[in-house]
Amino acid sequence: MGEGYIGSFRVLDEPMGRRMWSNEEKLRIVMESYVPGT
Repeated sequence: MGEGYIGSFRVLDEPMGRRMWSNEEKLRIVMESYVPGT
C-alpha cells in the first residue's frame, strides 16, 4: 500500500439506523400507548 492509502469506505444508498414511519404508523403507535396495560 502506497503512502496515499487512507483506507476503504462504503457508499450507502439508504439511511441506516433510522426507520421512516408513515403518519398512519406513528398515529397507531401513539394511540396504542394510551391503551391500559400496554
